[in-house]
Amino acid sequence: DSFLCLFNPALLDFPRPISLEDYLSVPHLLTSLGDDAHGAVDEALAKLRLKRTVALVTPGFLAVPFVVARAPLITTMPLRLARYFAETFQLATSPAPVELPSLAISLLWHGSFDQDPGHIWLRQTISAVAAEVALGV
Repeated sequence: DSFLCLFNPALLDFPRPISLEDYLSVPHLLTSLGDDAHGAVDEALAKLRLKRTVALVTPGFLAVPFVVARAPLITTMPLRLARYFAETFQLATSPAPVELPSLAISLLWHGSFDQDPGHIWLRQTISAVAAEVALGV
């Protein structure tokens, strides 16, 4: 997957695609599964000797659209999720103004479940749905 920026166009009147100057002019919401407030965007900006202001860090994506809908900030998140949130919450999306790596999505499980019939079914089902989504089916 790739990334999109997500923001409330009523609170941030940015032309699209967003310029790097506009992108850096507002605070950011970062979703981080770790303890640090540093992500792929920060790595890309560091290569350009730039920094962003992270105003809020969330451990998951569920709170993101509620915060973005009510606060003048921007977030950069996985494309498909950003599109869903934009449609559902009347938010806007834009390509990120910095080059970001692609996002890998993986299935991980303990080896003891390798031959478990229910687990095999679940892995196959998730893989099939992910393939359909990737193909736009």
